[in-house]
Amino acid sequence: MSRFMQKFLVEQAEKGMKIDKTFKRPAFIATARAVSEKFNLLCSDSNVENHLRTLKTKYSQIKRLKNMSGVGWDDTLKMITMDDDTYNEYVQAHPKDEPYLNKPIEMYDEMIIIYGDDQATGSFARAMSEPVVDVDARSNFGAHNDEFEEMKDKTKENDSASNGITKGGRKRSRNIESKFDMLIDKVGDLASAIAKSRNRDISVELYDAVIKCEGYDESQLVGAFEYLLGNDISARSFLDEIISREVKLGYN
Repeated sequence: MSRFMQKFLVEQAEKGMKIDKTFKRPAFIATARAVSEKFNLLCSDSNVENHLRTLKTKYSQIKRLKNMSGVGWDDTLKMITMDDDTYNEYVQAHPKDEPYLNKPIEMYDEMIIIYGDDQATGSFARAMSEPVVDVDARSNFGAHNDEFEEMKDKTKENDSASNGITKGGRKRSRNIESKFDMLIDKVGDLASAIAKSRNRDISVELYDAVIKCEGYDESQLVGAFEYLLGNDISARSFLDEIISREVKLGYN
């Protein structure tokens, strides 16, 4: 899993998601999502960051050893080299450094890109600019309330008109009542979903919602996500809008 995570982060760096020594938040979220799907487990962006902190300790240790006097470096094998006498004496005094001496260092090139100052230079390397996706901060909940009241009035009218009329009229009234009950359930679900969204970490859900927006390229979507991630009210309003649309589609 660690190898997969590091390779995926290198891809994120190639897409311009690393500035100096720091990855942008969308890179961690995208990595967490990829790890979750690949290994069928729950991985959060915080899990990715914590794992990278652990690996960074390893990288710092390798960097320290590489810079010591009296050692060599084999760039083909990615290996810190010592002559036998020096190696034996040093390992006896520093046994924790033994895994990184006189043997190839696994994923060294990837570590340089992830933890060092080097920037990946893939065909997608670029800096992300300002967001361009328009986000309507207003919730569609009010529109559902209007529809609710309108349906309520129509139901009352049909209820009164149904008294003493044909069975066909009563059937139409029952159909409207059924739709009315359905709408009440949908609005209730919407209100509950919105209330729950106020009290949870929405970063992964937000990333999934933004990345599914059609008509924009990846850099625009990432820019929009970064903007929303830094603006909690707009982010939650955006998710509320998505939820309300899904409820409306479900009702229709």
